[in-house]
Amino acid sequence: MRWALRTFELPDCQADEQALCQQFDQPDQNRKWREGIIKSSFNYLLLDPRVTMNLPFRSRTMTPQECFQTFVHAIFYVGKGKRSRPYSHLYEALEYFKGDKTSKKLCTKVQHILQVWKAEQGVVSLHCFQNVIPVEAFTREACMVEAIGEYKEG
Repeated sequence: MRWALRTFELPDCQADEQALCQQFDQPDQNRKWREGIIKSSFNYLLLDPRVTMNLPFRSRTMTPQECFQTFVHAIFYVGKGKRSRPYSHLYEALEYFKGDKTSKKLCTKVQHILQVWKAEQGVVSLHCFQNVIPVEAFTREACMVEAIGEYKEG
């Protein structure tokens, strides 16, 4: 993954994906799993539309590498969730936006959401890796955070 983020060349990761899925596909019912084994979790990415600038439409005139690079640059938050979890960040930002919450320091995620709204745009919430057990979602979240963090730092 790190190599792909540095070069923006998309490798064939089918074997890696299969290996990851197999670890969580049939969880041992006798083992204690963090948050259980119900396949109700997913991962989500919050994207800045000021960076994507309607990427699906623009992608027709871009190379796959340019699309991938734009997509990665647009990610400002990676999360693991169930049900409406991604929207809780927007609700938190809305409290600040309306002036209901001013005593607490704004985290960078909420600051970013407010900046997107100030530009009269909406945050893109992309859900991925749906219907997985929580431990798989936590694992995928950690991998994405590490890879994207290293990319954006380096």
